[in-house]
Amino acid sequence: MNRYDEYASMTAAPADKSEPVDFEDMHHLPAEGACRKTREGPTVTYDEPCPKCGGSGSWRGGRTSSLGHSRCTKCKGTGKLTFKTSPEYRKKSREASRRAKVRKAEAEGKARAKVWMAWLNEHEAIRDWLTAAHERGFNFATSLATSGEKFGSLTENQIAAVYKCIARDEDHAEAQKNPAATVNLDSLLAAFGNAFESGLKRPRLHIGRLVFSRAGDNSANPGYLYVKGGGEYVGKIDPDGGFLKAYKCTDADVQDIADLGDDVLAKAVEHGRRTGNCACCNRKLTAAESVERGIGPICAERWGLL
Repeated sequence: MNRYDEYASMTAAPADKSEPVDFEDMHHLPAEGACRKTREGPTVTYDEPCPKCGGSGSWRGGRTSSLGHSRCTKCKGTGKLTFKTSPEYRKKSREASRRAKVRKAEAEGKARAKVWMAWLNEHEAIRDWLTAAHERGFNFATSLATSGEKFGSLTENQIAAVYKCIARDEDHAEAQKNPAATVNLDSLLAAFGNAFESGLKRPRLHIGRLVFSRAGDNSANPGYLYVKGGGEYVGKIDPDGGFLKAYKCTDADVQDIADLGDDVLAKAVEHGRRTGNCACCNRKLTAAESVERGIGPICAERWGLL
């Protein structure tokens, strides 16, 4: 049969189904059950010591659990774990998975940062305050910025807290522009100098509702005197005698400081006679001479108020 005849037979119309089908060409097939299975290669496995029991197969050093056995639950008491892949391959897979997680976290972080910056651009006052407060080391502003970068915005309570801080800073700046009336505080500074030289590490003076204390040498304002009025911080006195008001300083506080004048001894004696407590150590005056004088003799000597 030539190629034309072969093609013609392939494209010819199917034979009539009524004609008998010849199966002579299938007699050469093997008998049932005579087929051979394909040979499979050997299965390679990798055994490693169990990391939980260290290869011993015992749970917690051989101690019996509540179930009545000491068999390691991870390796089932065999002391080893079997893997179908090599340790090197698993190590590479873990490293690839770790890098993928890092890339995903970086991409998500960039997306959140973009949302956060867009939110800040819509709230310029908050943005400016967070930047300035972070630069001066205000931890609250730093924590707010961290939270904003994580969630893309601030909560209503956080926004209210920021505006409260902004108002407080504005009041403080206004107070710095308008310092208290100039008063002569030379005698007060001299008294604190005498107390410190006499050995008092933290000298403190109580006059009326005002409390004066010396800033430490390692503090942010060495040589300054801090002033509290009614338990609230109202300002500080620099080494030159200038008084800088705090945002909670009231006109009454300013007047009380101005009333000190240049005679601290007289004010200390007046405080002791009125309250019965020494203005220098704030202890109760018990000796008749001390009560009459209005100040204890030891404190008067240390503070140079004799």
